[in-house]
Amino acid sequence: MSFIEKTAVGNGKERRVLFDDALDVDFSIFSVHVFKQLIENNDIQQILSRGIRVLMDKDGVFEHIPEIEGKPFGESGSFPSPDEWTEMILDFWYHAVWSAKKLLRGECWTAKVCIDHDLKQLVLKMSEWHAKAKHGKSYDTWHNGRFFDQWADPVIIKDLNNCFAHYDAYDMQMALKHTMDLFRKVAKETAQRLDYPYPEQADKIATEWVYHQLKEHAE
Repeated sequence: MSFIEKTAVGNGKERRVLFDDALDVDFSIFSVHVFKQLIENNDIQQILSRGIRVLMDKDGVFEHIPEIEGKPFGESGSFPSPDEWTEMILDFWYHAVWSAKKLLRGECWTAKVCIDHDLKQLVLKMSEWHAKAKHGKSYDTWHNGRFFDQWADPVIIKDLNNCFAHYDAYDMQMALKHTMDLFRKVAKETAQRLDYPYPEQADKIATEWVYHQLKEHAE
């Protein structure tokens, strides 16, 4: 089977093909100009650093690839700036409240997407920062959750057992609360290691509102 979708980077398109025996190949086509810009991207370099094989390079685009290969994954830009740090945490607590509001309105689909995807992506990012703060900024956290169970802290993995919900309003409430607890714990540990401030007031206000409203709705 074969279909076309947008590329994750470069604002292009790729043809995804599934061959016999479930062999899958993505075919992405870019102009030389765009491709040169892409391989300067840190995320792309991190992917290329795992190893590539160049079949043909008439334009010399890959002349500096040996400098990329073998480069520790995520060596640069692995820690957030103080502003990025605060922004991400506030993003989490805002959407914790937002997902609770969706639950209270009976918008279960929207609430579940937020709880089990949007909030989990923020948990993932915080888990990456936590791992690098603990083991060093060159610690390999792959990308987009790949091999999460190998590089993430075992305590985080264990706590995730209660953080994903069935398509049930009560179960979503419990998953939301557990996700909030996990995020808080990981964020505070990371803040301590990075010597960053933790937005206690945002956490407190959001948590109190969520617990109060869900309890009141249940009664």
